[in-house]
Amino acid sequence: MDRIVVIQKAEIKDCIGIRRLIQELADYEKMPQGPKICHKTLEKHGFGERIYYRCLVAVDESAEAGGEGRRLVGYALYHLNFTWRGRTVYMEDLYVSPAFRSKGIGTKLWKRLLKDAMDEGACHCIFSVLDWNVPSLDFYKSKGAEDLTASRGYQTFRIGKHAIQSIAASDMLAIDVRQASGDLTSIVAAYREMANELGRAHELQITESAGLTSSPAWCDLLLATSATGELLGFLLYCLSYSTWEGIQLYVKDVYVKPVHRRSKIASSLLRSLMQRGEALGCGRCDMVVAAGQEAALEFFRHHQAVNLSEAEGWVHMMLERLHMEAVIYS
Repeated sequence: MDRIVVIQKAEIKDCIGIRRLIQELADYEKMPQGPKICHKTLEKHGFGERIYYRCLVAVDESAEAGGEGRRLVGYALYHLNFTWRGRTVYMEDLYVSPAFRSKGIGTKLWKRLLKDAMDEGACHCIFSVLDWNVPSLDFYKSKGAEDLTASRGYQTFRIGKHAIQSIAASDMLAIDVRQASGDLTSIVAAYREMANELGRAHELQITESAGLTSSPAWCDLLLATSATGELLGFLLYCLSYSTWEGIQLYVKDVYVKPVHRRSKIASSLLRSLMQRGEALGCGRCDMVVAAGQEAALEFFRHHQAVNLSEAEGWVHMMLERLHMEAVIYS
């Protein structure tokens, strides 16, 4: 009998099936003990008061409903965030059960994810793949995705739960660190300064309104200011989602004006973020650092960040908007 598989937005009743597929993916990635959350956590974080992730599911409509409701044979879980180049979508998981592979289901899930993200203004898609997963790497590259780990030396780092707690409890200088509230003009100016310093001003697409004032926000800002209100530095981050541990922090950028460096301002910003993460129960904080950014590498290593690209073989990949459109309409 021919199977009828359709792509739909996940519903709360799908969380049992999504959790089963998450475990299948963890088994495939040779990390069976990885997932710590249950389907109730997925229900709370995906369909509660605040939405921390979005999910598409592949439904086998020719199968009889079992104890988990609709029979799910694949899923794509993602969240929306922001970089200095504008809005972006981070694809956390894309998975299809083995019996349903080579039928175009994974491509259909990805197309729908990209279209939904582009409809909300995303300019590119970010995701990670294990370096031993050659079929997936080859597939994404064939669609125009760039291996940023190979081309630009991008490395994924992670601050774990115990380090989050340690940093949150550390002593820092008495610097005013606060959530951004209507100070977006100053932050855009600081971003321009950062882009000029890195010789990448042509890539800057951040504006006073894009992504920072939407509800819920695609990202958030911590600002470090002097007693007179001068902006000393900032930390841009988002609340992302792990199908293993739930809500997590994702640091997008940390910047301190050159004249104020070596003053522990960046550490104060990170401490404030870790305090918020601890309050939310976040088990980890991820960030990506490019090769050659020695100051950033030293900073995160000093704060107990582990290089996952070296330890586990994660490859950081990006699909630009032009290639997103090509995938959608192919």
